[in-house]
Amino acid sequence: MILGIAAAAALIAAIWLRHKNRRMYREIDRMLDEILNGDEITYSDIQEGELSALASKILRIRENIENETYQAQREKEQVKSLISNLSHQLKTPLTNACMYCELSAEEEDPGRQKVFQKKMKKQLEEIDWISGSLFKMVKLEQGAFVFAQKARENQQNTPARAAQIPVFVFRNRISWDTPAWTETAQGEMTGRGSDIFPIDGTSLLQTLTRAVNEIYLKAEKKGIGLITEPFEDCRLLHNSKWTAEAFANILENAVKYTSPGGQIQIRVNRMELYTEVQFEDNGIGIRQEELTDIFKRFYRGSNAENAEGSGIGLYLARLILEKEGGYLTVKSEVGTGSCFSAFLQNCQN
Repeated sequence: MILGIAAAAALIAAIWLRHKNRRMYREIDRMLDEILNGDEITYSDIQEGELSALASKILRIRENIENETYQAQREKEQVKSLISNLSHQLKTPLTNACMYCELSAEEEDPGRQKVFQKKMKKQLEEIDWISGSLFKMVKLEQGAFVFAQKARENQQNTPARAAQIPVFVFRNRISWDTPAWTETAQGEMTGRGSDIFPIDGTSLLQTLTRAVNEIYLKAEKKGIGLITEPFEDCRLLHNSKWTAEAFANILENAVKYTSPGGQIQIRVNRMELYTEVQFEDNGIGIRQEELTDIFKRFYRGSNAENAEGSGIGLYLARLILEKEGGYLTVKSEVGTGSCFSAFLQNCQN
């Protein structure tokens, strides 16, 4: 009799286990079907130990798939937008370059030929700048260009030298109180050999001078005064070439939207953790509702639609500074001018 009871209990237990396993199988099979069909997963009420953990992992798999699908779709839209914007940005200068080339070939007057060739060269330079900026922009966005702090012994948070400026450009002359800095090896922007660019304690004066050298001819041509208030030079964490390009983009934007005879001022303010570099102009200014948009890729302000530009410069400047651990802000008033503030990290002892 005891054996009979034991056998019956074993049979009941076996039937119960089989039923539980079949129920678990059906639940997991249902959840997998929902994943494959892209349906919303209805949460299972399974609570039995390891099987419950398996059901939980299925839910996590679904979440991961959804996240990856969303990221893939987002990247697809970004690529689509990039291609569309690239086509739009290059279309005008390419069309103009072809037109000036044809006009130059058909023109018999050598003087007019030179005029057309000069205009064609300007368009080709615009194409080269847009292509180069797009290349850098994509590499920075994808993380292919990396900024890494370089360890340096005995690097102090002390001034490198006193900056004997202002640099002054006014009307048709430019004067320097100190010679222009020569370029030093701060990391090549071509990315050859390595895509890691060093960030170390570099002279701010050196970087500012390099940026001013890039745009002073354009400022001089428009008769715009470029004044740098005297400051004590200091070493900040940045890559000189990349940061100089960011500064040059900001300054070029200021020159572009400042009327002839206007003025651009550069100021340096030392703080505890960061150093602020201000670029203030008395140009056309930016609408308040657009201040958060001007750093977006390919964005053109409503009062700048008729001026030359690609909408890349400020976006690239902000991207460079953020990759270096800094940031970029702006204050502006329509009809009064704009003030862009670039913040770079101070060197620590």
